[in-house]
Amino acid sequence: MSGKTGYRANANKVFWAPSLAGPWKGGSDIAPADKKTYGSQNTFELVIKGTETTTYIYMGDAWDSKGGASSNYTWLPMAVDARCVLSTPRSTKR
Repeated sequence: MSGKTGYRANANKVFWAPSLAGPWKGGSDIAPADKKTYGSQNTFELVIKGTETTTYIYMGDAWDSKGGASSNYTWLPMAVDARCVLSTPRSTKR
C-alpha cells in the first residue's frame, strides 16, 4: 500500500544504480503517467536471463479500493533499451 495514495494506482518511476551506494540514475516513467501503471502499484521488475535474450516483466498490485480479496495483479512484458528507458506494450513514450 502506498503511503501517499493508499490502495489507488499511481504513476511510477524507475531508478537504478550499480550498487545501493549509487550513483543513482533514472526517474524514467514505467508507463505514461496518465495510465497510472495500468491501474496498479509497482511491486517488482522480474528479470529472466535466458541463453539468447533477457526478458523483463513488470509486476504490479492491482488493489481493489479497500485492499481486499478482489485485489489482483498486473503483469506486463517490458522492454529496456540501451539508455535504460522502459516501455510496456501499451506504452509508446520513450
